[in-house]
Amino acid sequence: MHLNLLLFYCFASIIILSSYIVISLKNSVFSVLFLVLVFLNTSAVIIILEVEFLAILFLIVYVGAIAVLFLFVVMILNIKFSEFYYSMSQYILMGSILGFIFLTQIFLVFDTGILADFTKNVYNVSSEWNIELYSKSNIETLGLCLYTKYIYMFCIAAMILLIAIIGAITLTIHQRGYVKRQDVSTQVIRNFKDTVYYIDKLSSS
Repeated sequence: MHLNLLLFYCFASIIILSSYIVISLKNSVFSVLFLVLVFLNTSAVIIILEVEFLAILFLIVYVGAIAVLFLFVVMILNIKFSEFYYSMSQYILMGSILGFIFLTQIFLVFDTGILADFTKNVYNVSSEWNIELYSKSNIETLGLCLYTKYIYMFCIAAMILLIAIIGAITLTIHQRGYVKRQDVSTQVIRNFKDTVYYIDKLSSS
């Protein structure tokens, strides 16, 4: 067996096992740590596929930011040893629907004929992405895909993220009326003669 294929199966097995541990553990801190392990092995798989730029980007964004944020929030909320008891039967229907949708997408990806017809008819894009991947560098291929073929979906995703940021800022702002605030414009336009007074204590006494 080829070394790259062996490493791919090894990292993929660790990803599947770690993903199951993430959703099965009741300790939130350990779940986040196994989630970091999933991200690391996913980056290794991307490196095996010779897409180094996406692998480094995956490490910086997910491991360096999102996973650390998850761990920070979990420890701040003091739910380190919280036990969550719930019945799995109430999630069977929703899990089955999501699993069916996920498996359908996987089959569409592997079935090149369906994927080609779907992409050409719906999105009007080329499905020969592997040819473009090996003919150009990783960054150039990513830029061409994002800013040419998928520009509308990229703009929609950017607008959704912008709305989410604005909504989060709006929800966290608390206007308190009893707090004294500094009004710079009022301070600047004040007249010096009206604000400074000289009091002679000797004459007043």
